[in-house]
Parts: sequence; structure tokens; C-alpha cells
Amino acid sequence: MKTVVWIVILFAAAVGLALASGIYTGNVYVVVEQTMLRINLHAFVLGLLLSVFVLYFLIKFVFGLLNIPARMQRFGIARKGRQASASLNSAGLAYFEGRFEKAEQEAAKVLQNKEAGDNRTLAFDVGCTRSRPNGKTSNCAIATCTKSNSCHKNNSFPVIFCWPNLH
Repeated sequence: MKTVVWIVILFAAAVGLALASGIYTGNVYVVVEQTMLRINLHAFVLGLLLSVFVLYFLIKFVFGLLNIPARMQRFGIARKGRQASASLNSAGLAYFEGRFEKAEQEAAKVLQNKEAGDNRTLAFDVGCTRSRPNGKTSNCAIATCTKSNSCHKNNSFPVIFCWPNLH
């Protein structure tokens, strides 16, 4: 509704200007020091409107150029988030296919990604519960557990703690 009111006001102003310009066909005098410039009123109004539009789009263009680094940063953050989602999907798929090493690697990629958000929790669940050859599982918090129930620091993330499941 607000837009409709603005359009009506704009058309009313255009009609008023058209009627006024038909009645008054004067001149505009511009005086700069000792030089006087005479311009037709219609040409002056047209030039003024044209200069306002050009100035508006020029300012918009310059601010758009200045905003490019921020947009590139937002694009990079969004891309890292999409990569984290893709890695999480791949980790989940590998986990349910029984490829636990691949699931752990993909989950590690998600845990490394600072833009992963809530995907990090899911990656922790998928990647840190892995099956052992003896049938038992070992849970680890941001670490990988070896076959001898000892944790070692993985290059991708720090070791916090590790414990075997008693099930």
C-alpha cells in the first residue's frame, strides 16, 4: 500500500510539472563571476534530473566496488559452510556403509572447519565412534584411538580424552 501511495504522489508531481512547464517557458540564468549562462527551463530541468540519476548510479557503483572485499569474505564463509555440509554428508554415508576410516577422515574435515557451526557436533558423533577389529567400539573426544586403546594426537585436531566402551 505504501508503494501505491508513492506511485500516486510521483504521478501527481509529474502531472503538476507538465502543466507548469506548459504555462511557464522561461529561462534559467547561471552567473559565474563575469560570465552569464542562459539555459531553457525545460533543458535545465531535464539536465538536472539526468545529473541526479547519473550521480545516484555513480555513487551506488563506487560503494559497490568498495563493498567487494566484504562480499568476497561472506562468499568464502558460505563456501566453507557448504564444504562442511558436504563433508558431513560424506562422513555419514561412509559411516553407514561401514567405511569407518573414511567416515573419520570426513568428520575430521568438518571438525577443522571453523564455519561448520552445528555440523561439528554431528561430525563428532559420526567420526569419533569407530569400530575396532575385535568388535568393540572406542569413543574419543576430538582424537583418534589406536587399536591398543591409547590416544594419539592427530595432525588435524588436538587430543582431549579417550575411553573404551564397556558394552
